[in-house]
Amino acid sequence: MTMKACDSNERQCCKCGKVLAIILIVIAVIAILVLGFFFWARSGNVEKSEYNTLYQSEVAHEVADTDSTIVVATYNIGYLSGMTNNLPIYASPEFIANNEVRVIEALRELDAHIIGFQEIEFGSSRVYGTNQGTMICDSLYAYGAFAINWDKRYVPFPYWPPKVHFGKVISGQAVMSKFPIPEQDVHQLEGVKGSSYFYREIYANRLAQVVTIDHPVKPFLVINLHAEAFEKETRLKQLDYVYELFWELEKDIPVILLGDFNSNLQEEDAKIYLFLNDERLVSCAVFRDAFTSSPNSFPTDNPDRRFDYIFFNPEDFELIDARIATEFSDISDHFPCVATLRIK
Repeated sequence: MTMKACDSNERQCCKCGKVLAIILIVIAVIAILVLGFFFWARSGNVEKSEYNTLYQSEVAHEVADTDSTIVVATYNIGYLSGMTNNLPIYASPEFIANNEVRVIEALRELDAHIIGFQEIEFGSSRVYGTNQGTMICDSLYAYGAFAINWDKRYVPFPYWPPKVHFGKVISGQAVMSKFPIPEQDVHQLEGVKGSSYFYREIYANRLAQVVTIDHPVKPFLVINLHAEAFEKETRLKQLDYVYELFWELEKDIPVILLGDFNSNLQEEDAKIYLFLNDERLVSCAVFRDAFTSSPNSFPTDNPDRRFDYIFFNPEDFELIDARIATEFSDISDHFPCVATLRIK
């Protein structure tokens, strides 16, 4: 009887061992598949040598005025997703295509000489493969400078449902101009430190895109910035760096600093006050005054915050007019900030 019980127990242990082995194998296979998918997803679509490029449209454009008055704008177009940006809402091909038509019409009416874009796509899945940089440039501008800051084969965000995942992302910033752009120098800003390793590896970089504008009156630089949105400490360091960069470049050549600073001036310790409180700088369309009916640029369905700015040294440029271009409506979740300047 004892021997039979032992045999039974051994058989039971053997079965348990086999089940456990199968479970461990399944777990190992799942882990390998998940890690394999992750390392595939985090890899890029574009050679890094092609991240920062100059573009000259082959489409014929009217020659820009050569006097000293220029219209400058900054616009976070949110990949033309309107108020669906970063939300788990499906943006159909028809929705994106309609916004492509709307943005070209609005930009043509705005008629800025120079404009800096943030969150512009260069063939991402979420805009169905459209290169928004070349699309806008060919429609309106002779010259462009493109900088990719987010190149991933698959971004699983927003997290649920999978239908709304961004998928392949090739995204970044662009400066477009009616005047030649002979060069650009792209500064990658400090990356996020918090969250998990997996988050950091999938997340976008942040850039300060420095572009030379060969204006016939005299050349100057445009710094196109898109600062960190979610991690405050990182954003503070990025804006400190850009502030120092501005004044270092300004020693040799006039500079216009524009972009999405992601710093809300309604917060007491907002780093944007580093720029606003500098008496050597002019800030465009920030407070209610003769130049603007509203200082808020975000969100476009109920604007109650300001993230988008244009700054310059008044020794280099004279401010003629500035405003938030609310006529762009909900093409993006941001409105453009626009300034008319005279080159001194």
